Amino acid sequence: MTSSRSVILVREQEGHLTGGGGCGCLPEDVLRSHTEPAFQSRPAAIEAMHHLHRALRSRYGDAIEIQVVDPRNVLGLTSALLRDFFRFRVNPLDALRTFGGLTAQAVIADGRTVARGRWPSPAEVTDVMEGRD
Repeated sequence: MTSSRSVILVREQEGHLTGGGGCGCLPEDVLRSHTEPAFQSRPAAIEAMHHLHRALRSRYGDAIEIQVVDPRNVLGLTSALLRDFFRFRVNPLDALRTFGGLTAQAVIADGRTVARGRWPSPAEVTDVMEGRD
């Protein structure tokens, strides 16, 4: 089954201490229990992204595909964007603006840019998605 909604969260770059590439983040319990400075706290931006992710998942359940992409994963980010541009029939000019203005901490919902350089509220994201219905 294909989900009817898509959100791409371009997250800030953080140190990958596990050697896992774009997916090598450590779980919260490890971050809190370790005493070395590198592990003591997760950046506030990552926590805000997790809040957004949880809120969208809670609202849409399995009807939404949420991808968290490291901005250094150019191939993965480009393929996800192109797929959504075609799938949601995004105007080619809007698609070019999205590519040209991508930053870390960006949110693209159904192929349309919601925010750059910040995490929007869940309501901002749902307004964009439901505005296309």
